[in-house]
Order: sequence, then C-alpha cells, then structure tokens
Amino acid sequence: MKIKSIVLIIGVILMCLLGACSHSKNEAYDNAMTQGEKYVKQANMEKAEASFEMALTTNKNDPRAKAYLNQVKEYNKAQELMKEKQYEKAQKLVKGLPYKNEGLNNLEKAVNKLESSLSGLIKEEKSMINLYQDAKNESEKKNYKTANDKLEKLLKKDTSILADQKLIETAEKLLNKNKAALKKEAEKEEATQKEQQRTKKKADTTSNKLINNAQEAQAYIQKNMPQAGSLTFTSEENGIYYFSAVSGLADWIITVDAAGNFTEEVVSEETSDDEEYAESESWSEAKIMSGEADWITAVENHFATSGYFDDVEIDSHARRGDYVSIYGKNKVTGIADGNEISYVNRITGEISY
Repeated sequence: MKIKSIVLIIGVILMCLLGACSHSKNEAYDNAMTQGEKYVKQANMEKAEASFEMALTTNKNDPRAKAYLNQVKEYNKAQELMKEKQYEKAQKLVKGLPYKNEGLNNLEKAVNKLESSLSGLIKEEKSMINLYQDAKNESEKKNYKTANDKLEKLLKKDTSILADQKLIETAEKLLNKNKAALKKEAEKEEATQKEQQRTKKKADTTSNKLINNAQEAQAYIQKNMPQAGSLTFTSEENGIYYFSAVSGLADWIITVDAAGNFTEEVVSEETSDDEEYAESESWSEAKIMSGEADWITAVENHFATSGYFDDVEIDSHARRGDYVSIYGKNKVTGIADGNEISYVNRITGEISY
C-alpha cells in the first residue's frame, strides 16, 4: 500500500513538472511571435527577424513561425539588394510577399512601400540610360548641340541611384568631346564667313579696279598728283601700292589702291629758320606760302599762275628745298622737254627762268 502511494505521488509530481515546463515554452513562443508581429508593424524588420527566430527555438517545427521568418528574411534581403542597386532582383523578391496562405498581414504595408520605391528607381535608372544612349546616337550623327542638351539633362539628375557609375564618367567625357567639336565647328564657320567677306571685298574692289600693277599705279599718281614730284616704287600689299617721294623739304610715303584712292604721310622733314611762311597741310593742296601770298594754287589738278607765269603753260611743279620747280611749256617757244622751265624762291618769291 505504501509503495503504491509513493509511486502515485511521484507520478503526480512528474506530471505537474512536465505541465509547468510545457506552459513555460508556450508562453515564450507566444511572446516571441507577438513581439515579432509588433516589430513588423513598426517596420523594424531586423528585430522582427530576431523575434521569429526566437519563436522557432521554442517550437522548431511551427509552420507559422517558419513562414513569418521566411517572409521577413526575404523582405530584408530585398532591402539589401536595393542598397546594392540591384533593383529588379529586389523587386522580384518582394513580388510574392506576404505569402497567400500563411500571410503576415502587417508586412503588406511595408512591402507595398518598398515595391513602389523599387518601381520608381527602376524607371528613373532606365530613363537615365536611355538619355545617355540617345545622346550618344545624336553625337555619332554630329548633332552635338542636341546630344549635349540630353547629356546636361542627365547630369542634373540624381545619378547616385545608377548601378553603373561608369556611365556618368562616360557621359561627362562625351559632353566635353562634343563641346570641343562645337567649338571647332564655330571656328570653322567664323573662318568661312571671314573668307566670304574677303572674297566679296576683293570682288567689289575688282569691279572698281583702275590699277592693276605698279607701273599703272605710278602713272596714275603722276597724272593725278603731279605735285608729288619724283616717285620710287617700294612695295605692294593686298592691292595697295607704296611709293616714296622726295619733294621740297619733306620725304613722303604715298600709297594708291586699285580703286585709285590716295594716302600721304610725311616720314621726315627739314626746316629752315629763315623760312617765314606757313607750311602746307599736304602735297595734295599744293600750296606754297610766303607770308600771306599764295604763289601757286591747285585748281582741279592744274595750276593757276596768279599772274606770275603769263608766258608759261604749267603742267606741274615740285618743291626743291627753298625753291619750287615749275614744269610745263613755254608759250612763246613751245618748248616742253620735261625739264624745269622756271622756279620760284619759296622764301622771297623771286621767279627765275
């Protein structure tokens, strides 16, 4: 009797101990699962994953804990793939979340948000890649301006989302290459315009051309500027003929272009303290001054005698130091051999024959 009672008591005690242990395990499982779902609702998926793992340590074969843990792990893996810019892989991973039969309802909101972000990133990345490809195609067609507009639009975007960061470096290089090509085109266009202007100017000059060579230039000056005296041809540059002239007290440079336009420049000039006359402004005025008297006046390329040379038909004159040599024909003798037929002292006004 006593032995049976002892066995019964021991059995009851064991049953009580086993029941308490089982109750403790169930409580730990329930707490872990509840805590895991709470973290999912808070979008704290790392802690949720740890909670569901704890639930499985108390109940290794529990299908609900396994399903919840797998869903959270897949979500966290998708998050990692997104950080690694593997957007399409991440999108595929979250497509099936939460599981249809063993769904973690609180996970649905977080999944929808993640899926929306991934869709936006995929769309934007494709847009950038397409922009670059379009720009490259335009560049190959030498449409550099259009290509650069697309490249600049690309580089203004948040390019950090691109998985292939080399694309940005390539885009920047292409942009600089296109800018260099545009600059070269602009320089070529400018050179072409200048050449066209030169050609037009040359054509305009040719249409008004009176002089074709140095001999014609010298003859033209001597005919229209006889007061220039003796001429020496020095050079020709771009249709402009240069002559040196020594007349009176000055050395001159006289130029004439193909259209017959003159320029005059004094390069050196001697002065006399005894001369009390005003200097002429230029040889083309052909004025020789003594006090207030004009000894010779230019009138339409001929010279009025002012009453001093009634017997001389004057063709031209030239300064020779203090004198002015008069060239022409003696009306009485009719002689015109190219030598001077008279001269005037510029200071005194004295006339000699």
